[in-house]
Amino acid sequence: MNEQSPQRSTHLRRRFSPNAPLTLILFVLALLAVSCASENEPPPAAPREFPPVVSTAPSTSQTPNRGDSPVTPEPASHVAPGADDPDLVLFDYRKDKAFPRPELSPEELRKIFFAVYGEGFEKYEPLIRSAATGAFTKAGARQTAYLIQPNNAGETATDAEPVPEAQLAIFEGDQLAARINVGGDNFLRRVNHYASILRLSDLNGDRINELLLGASYFNRGINLSWARLVEIGDGRLKLIKDFGVIDEDTCDSEREARITSGVIRRTTAGGKSAPPRFKIDFYRGPCPPGGAARDPSKFRPSSAPR
Repeated sequence: MNEQSPQRSTHLRRRFSPNAPLTLILFVLALLAVSCASENEPPPAAPREFPPVVSTAPSTSQTPNRGDSPVTPEPASHVAPGADDPDLVLFDYRKDKAFPRPELSPEELRKIFFAVYGEGFEKYEPLIRSAATGAFTKAGARQTAYLIQPNNAGETATDAEPVPEAQLAIFEGDQLAARINVGGDNFLRRVNHYASILRLSDLNGDRINELLLGASYFNRGINLSWARLVEIGDGRLKLIKDFGVIDEDTCDSEREARITSGVIRRTTAGGKSAPPRFKIDFYRGPCPPGGAARDPSKFRPSSAPR
């Protein structure tokens, strides 16, 4: 009664093959491997975000010419976006820097100074304070603007010889396209020191750059800076906007040590019939320790310095 028939024994062997447990084990191991791989796989990376590319005209990027032309390239970051930018910051005194002095050979400097001051320029000890490339006297041109200041005028000038003023010299290649006095009442007012080109812009889209020019006055530990936006026309500077005193640094004075800085923003682009409009937001912050750079995050909204 308990003995199995040969036919049933054969049927059970077919259903339970000796290889069945091994196949089942391999299947389970495969499932575990897939599960572990999924757990260890890093999450998908977030898409990279890039800042918008702003096209400006004319371009200020150019290859340095170390031969005949007194031209030096300048970083494109100094060029303000064009009229299509809805929230243009023309200059932020808390962090922005002026165009630097160019790196030129003695021969290039000699050509520039001779073109501006003529024979005997050496006695004035001229110094290029700032330089920028763009289009200043005609649309789309590739020109270089040098802001030049005599460094020894007070000791060399006589009654018969007029004191040379600071000059804004525009070169196209090695040719002097324009030379404009920026000293005295024309722009620098009380002093001829620390003049600089702060920013280039093309607010009305005419492919001619406006220049934001800056100067500073240091007295009794207080450093005041002011700025004017100008353009070149008919061989002279035309004032677009005088922003007045835009930065006050009292860190070296006997007064309360602090910095009040302005941020110049454009509110309307303007055009041929209407000038652009601007607003200035002022911020006050602490003096950075040990001559370090200013930290914009520590500035808070404030009234104008004076």
